[in-house]
Amino acid sequence: MAERQKHGFEYEEFKINENNLIKENNYTAKWDTFEVYNGVRTPVSVKCIGINSSIDFGDFKRQTEINEDFILYIGFWKNKKNNIVEEYKILLKKDNWNSYFGDKTIIKEMLDEMRNISNEHTDDSIWKEYRNRYKKLYGKSIISLRFKRDHKKQKRIQCGITKPNFINIVLKDNLVILKNLRNS
Repeated sequence: MAERQKHGFEYEEFKINENNLIKENNYTAKWDTFEVYNGVRTPVSVKCIGINSSIDFGDFKRQTEINEDFILYIGFWKNKKNNIVEEYKILLKKDNWNSYFGDKTIIKEMLDEMRNISNEHTDDSIWKEYRNRYKKLYGKSIISLRFKRDHKKQKRIQCGITKPNFINIVLKDNLVILKNLRNS
């Protein structure tokens, strides 16, 4: 486990224990855990983020394929990563979630083209042009693209939601089951 992710795993473990959730043991599983909500086994995503930071949701393609309602537990920390000052439990409706993406018809083409770009320095300008072109084709949306590439092995497309979009859109569109604001 990467040190920078340690607080996220600790927060996830805390939520699992606090709410008697069903732990998912596979690190790369689609969902972090499950909860029986209104009598239905519901997938759960758990996030722990800095108070003014964007919320990262991981692999873009996988997020576009969500076809069920899910619960999002999110804790925002301030000053220290274990100092949770703002916390939400939200039932995200699949139709709302899917409406937050830009043009999803470009996914296959975008991923196919990405495979042809190396991690070598010689492809830096190609990567930059590729990234800019697909950001434009994807369009302005609530969930934004996050292109990740280094000169070793990393080359992927993730996605995320800015804090203002989370507060002004996601919280208004979906059922907020729990809202807990603490003094920092």
